[in-house]
Amino acid sequence: MLKWLPEQRWYSSKALEIADVTISDYSEFTSSPHTILALVRVAFVSKKSQVYFVSLKIGPGSAGSSRDKLRREPADFSREPLYWAELLQAMLSSKVLKSLNGNIEFRTFDNLGIIEQNHKHVVSVLAQEQSNSAAIVDNLYFLKHYRRPESGRNPDIEVPLFLRSHTPFKDTPKPLGEMSYTARDGRFYLLATAFEFVANSGSCWEFMLEKLRKNFAKPSSCPAGEGVGGQADKEPLALAKLLGSLTKRMHTALGMVTDYKDFSPELVTQSDLSAWAERCSKTREAALAFLRGTSSKSSKLSGAELNLLSERLKASAGPETNFRDLAIDQFSKIRIHGDYHLGQVLLTPGGLTVIDFEGEPARSLQERRAKQCALVDVAGMVRSLDYACSLAFSGKSEIERTHRATVRATLRKAFIESYLSSGPEDGIDISFLPKNREKFDTILSLFEFEKALYELSYELNNRPDWTWIPAEYLLEVTSAH
Repeated sequence: MLKWLPEQRWYSSKALEIADVTISDYSEFTSSPHTILALVRVAFVSKKSQVYFVSLKIGPGSAGSSRDKLRREPADFSREPLYWAELLQAMLSSKVLKSLNGNIEFRTFDNLGIIEQNHKHVVSVLAQEQSNSAAIVDNLYFLKHYRRPESGRNPDIEVPLFLRSHTPFKDTPKPLGEMSYTARDGRFYLLATAFEFVANSGSCWEFMLEKLRKNFAKPSSCPAGEGVGGQADKEPLALAKLLGSLTKRMHTALGMVTDYKDFSPELVTQSDLSAWAERCSKTREAALAFLRGTSSKSSKLSGAELNLLSERLKASAGPETNFRDLAIDQFSKIRIHGDYHLGQVLLTPGGLTVIDFEGEPARSLQERRAKQCALVDVAGMVRSLDYACSLAFSGKSEIERTHRATVRATLRKAFIESYLSSGPEDGIDISFLPKNREKFDTILSLFEFEKALYELSYELNNRPDWTWIPAEYLLEVTSAH
């Protein structure tokens, strides 16, 4: 296990030195093949620890030998279609597994009972594993296996359940079931979920990249003073506007006053503004720490660019300072998506569908469940549009950089103006937004800056070839300070 775990693609702490790996709890899942579901605790030399959830084939043997077998010869059962079929059937039958220190429970929320027991399922295991694993079953169900569960309700199912059950917003897949672990001391962990599978033609990320390259491939397609091509109806702009409207409807639903305390809006206070500014400062410090341990070879940035970026980030505290000096404007904080970008919105026959409400993987569960300013999501989508432009037009010449900036600014404007235009004339409550446009822009700027800092740390740790994207933005923003 000590050797096997870090080799898995979904293992998210490859940069940390492991001190020990222990099995916190486990239960047998199937007898043919012989498998177990296990919670594995990883202790690091830094004294930190993380919990991973694994489903493993361990070969024949008694329950008493499972722990020893797990140490020697694990094999990931979730790579096989049978695992997902068994998982769905366990939810259907409300199965309960007794473990050493608690229970693993399966349950359904809605109409999973239409499936007949022992039905032979058609399973497609998704090959692109990231922080979790997933599969599509019978082209009806989307199942997700969470690799790093935390104690508490997971917003990935908590938020869609609220939206689909208590609001008019239906542009997110319907939650159908879950697998959870409850320890003897009452701690609750979400281990897996089942959602309705929504037929789609891919995410807005792929579509946006394709259409940007098709419509605006050459700088000549962006005449000065006319925006992108001088046309408001080109596909990337049309999509940016649709995303603005979708985002506003999602936030309006999440901002509804209900009897559910975890979702009831709360007025933003001056202490909230200070806390958000402080969070941005901590995100900056984390990015600087990553920069200190980065070489030009690993990041694809020159030594001069790395030094300049470090100096700028150390010297510039403009966004946080402006935020701390901001006078309070009466608006509410609400539950939000938390990791909102083009890849989290699917293109479907009926329009757009929002998925994956789990939040940023590097944030704690408490942070991901906290009520936030809705503009955190707006900033996330704006930064995603920047990423799309950067990868669609990655040239380094002055003309190409100008072209990239022009397209980016035009898409940003289209998205934000569409988000704001869905206003009171449509009967939409905007109590979750600052009333003053200058304050709106100041708050959004802080969250864009914070998101770019988060991206910088993420790319340095996971995708060094993409580090230049947040770096370019941060250099531009900090040049004025």
